Amino acid sequence: MGSRPFTWRVTAASTVVATICLCGSSDAQREKSKYNQGDRVEVRVGFDWKPATVESIDRLSGWIEARPDLPPGAAQFRGPASLQTFPPSSVRPIQNAAAASPDTPLRKWSDKTGRFSIEARYLSTTGNKVALLKADGKRIEVPIDKLSDEDARYLKTLSESGANPFQEVGGGSTGASATLAKGRAKKANWNGAKLVQPKTFQQWSFTPPAPKVHTNAASHIANANVTLAPIPDSNLFFEEVTGIYASSDGQRVFVCRNKGEVSNQKEGYLEVVNVGPRQASDLIQLPDTTRILDVNPDASLVILRPDVFGSGENSMLTVARVADDKVTPLQQWEPYADEDFATSRDIAQAWFLNDNRVMTINSHGKALTIWDVAACKALINIPVGISFDLHLALSPDRQLLAIIMKEGIAIIDLAAGRHVATIPTNGRQYNKVAIRNDNMRLAGLSNEGATVWNLADGKVMSEFYTNTIGWNSRLQWAGEYLLADSNYLFDVERRILLWEYQNPPGTEVTTQLQNGRLYAVSKPMGDKGRVILISAAMPSAAAIEKAKTLPPAESLLVVKPGDSVELDVDIDPRVSIPDELQQSLTASVHNIGGDNGKIVVLNSKGTQNDVIRRSLTNALHEAGLTVVEHSDLVVKAVCKPQPQQTIRIRVDNRFPPRPQDIVERSITPHATYLEMSLKGQILWRRGFVAEPRVMIWLQKGETLDQALERLTKPNVGLLTHAKFCPYVARPGKATPNGAYGVSQFTAHGLVDGRSSSRAGGAAFE
Repeated sequence: MGSRPFTWRVTAASTVVATICLCGSSDAQREKSKYNQGDRVEVRVGFDWKPATVESIDRLSGWIEARPDLPPGAAQFRGPASLQTFPPSSVRPIQNAAAASPDTPLRKWSDKTGRFSIEARYLSTTGNKVALLKADGKRIEVPIDKLSDEDARYLKTLSESGANPFQEVGGGSTGASATLAKGRAKKANWNGAKLVQPKTFQQWSFTPPAPKVHTNAASHIANANVTLAPIPDSNLFFEEVTGIYASSDGQRVFVCRNKGEVSNQKEGYLEVVNVGPRQASDLIQLPDTTRILDVNPDASLVILRPDVFGSGENSMLTVARVADDKVTPLQQWEPYADEDFATSRDIAQAWFLNDNRVMTINSHGKALTIWDVAACKALINIPVGISFDLHLALSPDRQLLAIIMKEGIAIIDLAAGRHVATIPTNGRQYNKVAIRNDNMRLAGLSNEGATVWNLADGKVMSEFYTNTIGWNSRLQWAGEYLLADSNYLFDVERRILLWEYQNPPGTEVTTQLQNGRLYAVSKPMGDKGRVILISAAMPSAAAIEKAKTLPPAESLLVVKPGDSVELDVDIDPRVSIPDELQQSLTASVHNIGGDNGKIVVLNSKGTQNDVIRRSLTNALHEAGLTVVEHSDLVVKAVCKPQPQQTIRIRVDNRFPPRPQDIVERSITPHATYLEMSLKGQILWRRGFVAEPRVMIWLQKGETLDQALERLTKPNVGLLTHAKFCPYVARPGKATPNGAYGVSQFTAHGLVDGRSSSRAGGAAFE
């Protein structure tokens, strides 16, 4: 396999940038193989483990060449099975495909000719052979196609008796390990699927449906902390929480975690927590190389798909039930098995809509599909852009779907399968949306801030900007408040950061907001300690009480349309605008007259300052603000170099590095940012310092020096393409981010009134 160079920068006594290469083999693969030529094994083909025979082993890489068994009778039509190469992680000792039952009767088995027979019990079926146990205890194997018709029918009866595809292959006190196989997978039925046709609406005619369930029913439950079970032989530092799913009453929480280990394929575990009695179930080990896509906690259902390397290998969808510390599949099918392009057969995402409805989309797919689980039948297709650029939100009751399209946000009634409304985006680039629990409000994050619409009439109810959240932040409703990234609670009406929920130093917190509660899994950043599930009402009681003491929205508003603003532009003379960008900007702002705005001219012979000033003036005018010579309200634009620094770069991937593997380079980072202030108090700031980060990817044909130049150049586009929100409220003083109150996630739960010293935004010189 080829290698891909990249650089890794670590902080120590001096800064080191280490270049390493990704290659196909790992230390585990280079270990001596435990298999030999002729061994019978099982190999992973897609979502199946299939019996095979080892033909050879690459002693350098550890990869194994094996010949999978053909299905019974297939050899006479297809010839011998072909050789395939498998990584060690996809080869294991052979397992019984169907374990012998103690009740398996002793019966007479005959061959097709009737000349030979034997008394034996059925033991197992492996590939095209059946294993039998004779009365004297000896085990024999017989080709299935040699058996009599009566014996073949008997085997079929055993096969259809309901063998569990999640067969236990190990276990212990923490729960059973399992392997997922296709079992009795059904064929997807696409016949008669309805297409949701996009519509054009002359006026707003949508009436939001009443929510099916009271989704804040759990908000009154007392806060609780539950210690989760330790994963066996797991390094806590490398553990990761992959999902948190709570029931509508808040009493049961499904926590998905991966074992902490340095591996591309980590063991997955599921734990069911009963919040009331503060008890956690035994750990349930998920099938090997499997990913949970969604959980329906009320019905104890999960959606799984394979998670293995290779296009077309992650195509099987499994709906399973969690009960008695086991995961038992109920239905399996390959929704996109007929796609010609291998990658398009893979399932990208899946969601439960109810107990018998799931919605899926495939890799590179251009439509969401709603399925009847029991029938494996496609019911509705919803056209979208493409899966890897898909931005959507489901209402908490799963009745409505909001999809960000190119010209607007489409609202889909999932039950009726109809496009019922469109919210115009008016040129803004929205990246996240969220539907409120009562289906009456839609919130969106764009490059200009947050917007909230009333879904009863489609009108904008609130707009505000804050530098605490980016346009790609996770967005959820907490009652009538907006929660961003599970850390920032916004009072939508007042347009303020009401409360900040902080992660204390030395901990890693993964959160999920559901049904009026925030569920947070907190773990220490080291390799020792406890993993704790925190269940807390959201918004917290302290935040609600604080909101009651604050003045109305108009009293807190410090910037609104019609206000005057001073423009201060500080551009270094060495900063230039590419010719093609300057020409397009000049054309777009040539109609703006006057000489409004203060400008710090550092290069009297250059024109970039004037172009940027005019571009910013245009953007402020579009936001309804008036640019004047002097004002207490100031927008400052800065683009200038930072002090030169020397970095050490590791240019070879060997470890430990040799002295000749380290080179030095001098770089000049550039700071580019916009800032709005009122009487010297900063209201918001956005921007960054352009400099090498943790990893540097060399582009094709690019040298190290060219990469460093690319990564440190000024970001003039931040200024030339700036957009402004015309509404800004007075920030609070409880945190550097401007919150009016603060709490921290601790080992004792959510503690109010504590604040870390971390400041929001980037630091500039």
